[in-house]
Amino acid sequence: MDDSNTTPLPRLGSIVLAVTMHMVALVALLMVLIFVVPQLQQLYEDLDLPLSHTVIGLVALSKYAVWYWYAIVGVVLVADIVIVCLLGWNRFLADNVLPLANYAVLLGTLLVVALMMCTLVTPLQ
Repeated sequence: MDDSNTTPLPRLGSIVLAVTMHMVALVALLMVLIFVVPQLQQLYEDLDLPLSHTVIGLVALSKYAVWYWYAIVGVVLVADIVIVCLLGWNRFLADNVLPLANYAVLLGTLLVVALMMCTLVTPLQ
């Protein structure tokens, strides 16, 4: 009979990979907020187009990200390391939840970036 408690937990490399994937997703999101959103806001202002409420909120979030990017990265990095390490200590969570968390973070980041871009390029009706 195979006892699942005797199998080794994930190695440090898999935990580092998970944290690295999450940080790459966060950096991609911050790059869009810091560089793309202000340029599109300037384009809207140059064309004298009104901004919708969602775009105004996104611009406010972008300004916050420009000023406090280091705090966002630091807090998310520490939280991510703690969460991934806690998931890695339990055999069931390490086998079942950690891979799903990796895919969820990457797909969630792609979805957020796509929604931000759709929000920015949709004109106010």
